[in-house]
Amino acid sequence: MSELLALAPLLRKYTWLIVAGLLLVMAANAFSLAPPWIIRQAIDSLTAGNADHQTILRYAVLLISAALLGGAARYGMRQLLNGVSRQVEFDLRNQLFDHLLRLDAGFWSRMPTGEIMSRATNDIAAVRMVAGPAYMYLANTVFVSLFAIGLMVWLNPRLTVIALIPMLLLPPITITFGNVIHQRFETIQESFGAMSTMVQENLAGVRIVKAYRREPRQVDRFSAMSVDYLDQNVA
Repeated sequence: MSELLALAPLLRKYTWLIVAGLLLVMAANAFSLAPPWIIRQAIDSLTAGNADHQTILRYAVLLISAALLGGAARYGMRQLLNGVSRQVEFDLRNQLFDHLLRLDAGFWSRMPTGEIMSRATNDIAAVRMVAGPAYMYLANTVFVSLFAIGLMVWLNPRLTVIALIPMLLLPPITITFGNVIHQRFETIQESFGAMSTMVQENLAGVRIVKAYRREPRQVDRFSAMSVDYLDQNVA
């Protein structure tokens, strides 16, 4: 959670865009839950035998309207929240570059250039996914759960309790898998940094590589690192 809070200063100046995006998330979920209720009303009317052509047309219009409004809300929430994440990525990359230029020579002698390149590209892209899509999907999950559970309780409280019993297993499973994925993702980022360093060193010293005819050896090294990177991502 502390890692997420670290993004707060970057997100603060986009507060109103984020609030608007979250409101659209709520609206999108409300519209997505409307069709089952509309269909239920339509079926009840047909079963009761009091549904004429005008009633059926009204329910059809309501279904189409809910779909269109839900689609518009989802489009808007993605535009706003993903747009904010791009702005955060832009701000963070500029701050990182400005910070790098202010570091002393000792840092540059200790830190491989490829590792720094990885931080400035791949790692910041990962932060962007947290600053936009991750918050959006988290809010989406919370809102749809609240709306769905509320609707379920309204329809049948007893059946809702029975249906939610398996959900007790969800938190420990999610935490376990989340920890595993987080650890593997950190390994992937380290592997990408090592691979970037290898590429940078070979491009910077390409004359030496060619002078000593080490091309096949470097190709084999890069292929092995690429296979390792692929395996880690698949895992």
